[in-house]
Amino acid sequence: MNTEQNVILDENKKLKIQIKDYKRLKDVVIEGKKIVLFGPNGDGKSTIIKMVRERVKSVYIDVCRAYGVPVSVDACRKKFVFKDPELVESIIDDLRRFRFDWSIYYNKAYRDKWLEASELSFGELRALLIISAVRMVKDSDTVILIDAFEAGLHYDWIVAAIDILTEIPQPVIIESHMALTLKAALSRGWSMYYILVSTIF
Repeated sequence: MNTEQNVILDENKKLKIQIKDYKRLKDVVIEGKKIVLFGPNGDGKSTIIKMVRERVKSVYIDVCRAYGVPVSVDACRKKFVFKDPELVESIIDDLRRFRFDWSIYYNKAYRDKWLEASELSFGELRALLIISAVRMVKDSDTVILIDAFEAGLHYDWIVAAIDILTEIPQPVIIESHMALTLKAALSRGWSMYYILVSTIF
């Protein structure tokens, strides 16, 4: 069986993913700088992300954690420790776009201290996970890979995250299960690929 796979990142940071025959995926070609993979569970979206992760420099974000970044961030264990003041300011600026009321996280009730991560909702933690991981990536050749993109996020937060991911120089692939995500990404020029067993549309 021919199991040839290839991932090419060109000088414009555009990805070309070619899969001849890999697991249940056959004769697949996916191209773009910002890519959404969608379709039924178990039909190859995460398999494609895993294959890309194994072949290029990447940061991989799942429901709980980010892999490939210099600082450990974990939404499920509520662990976020940032020591770089510039990174913290960048993250705060990004999270304002999520329309969080940040005054409730820094106020007199908590003696002028930031709340602990344990005080935040899972959606807030997931937004923090995605944005902090993305902002730790300095190399424009690093591919950002996000599984279960919508987990924990309200629609307006999904749109805010897509806006930020659209603006960064790095190539991005997200795995989606929501038509509203597709609509938001498509209107921002993302490439869409429907994954259904051996069929890619």
